[in-house]
Amino acid sequence: MENYSQDVSPQEHGVKKRRSGILKGTFVLPLPDDCDEPLEDFKEYM
Repeated sequence: MENYSQDVSPQEHGVKKRRSGILKGTFVLPLPDDCDEPLEDFKEYM
C-alpha cells in the first residue's frame, strides 16, 4: 500500500496549521467563588 500523503503538500490542499491557545480567554466557566472549599458531604472523611 502506498502512502499518498507525501504526494500533496499541505499548501496545495488547503490544510492550515493549528495554533495552540487561539481560544484563550474566550470561554469562561461560571464557577462559584467557593469552588475551592471542601464539600460538606466529605467532612466526615477529612
